[in-house]
Amino acid sequence: MPSPRQGAAFAWDPKDGYLLMFGGSTGDPDRAVFGDTWAWIGSEWLQLHPQTSPPARGEGALGYDPESQRMILYGGGDNFYLQATDPQRNDTWAWDGTNWTELHPAHTPTPAVCCSEVEMAYDEGKPGLWLTLGLLKTWAWTGSDWTLMAPAARPPERFLFGFAYDSELRGTIAVSGYAGEGTAAPGEAAPSHDDTWLWTSGRWVELRPLVNPARGPCVAAFDKARRVLVLFSADGSTWIFDGTTWLKQHALHSPPSGLSGDSIAYDPVTGSVVFFGGADSVQAQPYFNQTWSWDGSDWSRLT
Repeated sequence: MPSPRQGAAFAWDPKDGYLLMFGGSTGDPDRAVFGDTWAWIGSEWLQLHPQTSPPARGEGALGYDPESQRMILYGGGDNFYLQATDPQRNDTWAWDGTNWTELHPAHTPTPAVCCSEVEMAYDEGKPGLWLTLGLLKTWAWTGSDWTLMAPAARPPERFLFGFAYDSELRGTIAVSGYAGEGTAAPGEAAPSHDDTWLWTSGRWVELRPLVNPARGPCVAAFDKARRVLVLFSADGSTWIFDGTTWLKQHALHSPPSGLSGDSIAYDPVTGSVVFFGGADSVQAQPYFNQTWSWDGSDWSRLT
């Protein structure tokens, strides 16, 4: 199974029928950067061995391109812990089920200002891929090129935020996270967000639910079986969003709290949300390779 890591790119591959994962990294003490490719198939990890692979990286973004029926990997890199071994990237790669191929679009997004700002979501309604860099810029993948969108307004910049397509709302949700680079005083943590935004019809709309989810770092995935967005927060809480209201869940079990850089995606084969990895800077062994699934009422550890 994959070694402990944070920042692994992770998304459902509908053509090949599994959850695809690429890369990830660790900071201190070993400062490793991974370039391996894995598939989560039902209840176990299978390592794939392509002849060609992208350069190793953490914090890449991954999603499905219906035009070419391939998985698209964009960018990544860690400009905080691993500047020498995991530089920021803005390359684009495609996975065809067997091998990785580097693409050379005419236009390409600039690298993110901060690690953990790059997020991607597959829009079933478009259909296509949306890429955001800390919510400062939003790009669309046309199947062969990146196109910069120009919304009239946008959410505040952030990193370590939840980003997922909501098929009930027919748009992509951005939620919570830390504020962007340069917003914190020296030696202090960045301010945190708990707001909810919807990207739809080429514009950002702030949603104003009566209850906001947990502030700060989180990951999110849309649970198609139950038609709700599932959010797992760094504080260890689990929330669902039904399009109108955030509801805190009272699960008996849970992935570890205090994590960032964890990966999450929905698996339509098992009808569950799958969670992997992450980092906790206060632990003696700060990197994790646990795999968990959410069934709508509780988390179960699978590995």
